[in-house]
Amino acid sequence: MTTKNATLNMAKVKFWTITAIVLGMGFLFMNFRDWLPYDSANKAVYEISERWELPAELREVLGISWVSEHQIAAIQDEDGIIYIYDLEQRKVVEEIEFGNAGDYEGLAVKGNNAYALE
Repeated sequence: MTTKNATLNMAKVKFWTITAIVLGMGFLFMNFRDWLPYDSANKAVYEISERWELPAELREVLGISWVSEHQIAAIQDEDGIIYIYDLEQRKVVEEIEFGNAGDYEGLAVKGNNAYALE
């Protein structure tokens, strides 16, 4: 076997190896793409319908929760105050002090009860 033939044979081996790898990867992707964790075709699309500028006293609130169709509750993260903000009036309509100063991180409202996560 000459050097020229050996070089040609090695080039053929490289070509077919790369071709097999590319085809194999394509086959695997096409057959197992449903197993991928992110499917962009089924993702939810959200559109911002309205935006509210909150007053300065609500700049550092956490744990916003719906109270009614037009009101939200927000917890002040250090003072133990729940603010009821009216979205139509665009103002705080009620402040509810519920505990001592702390580091409150979350709020859930169910009926007339509010649950604060510290």
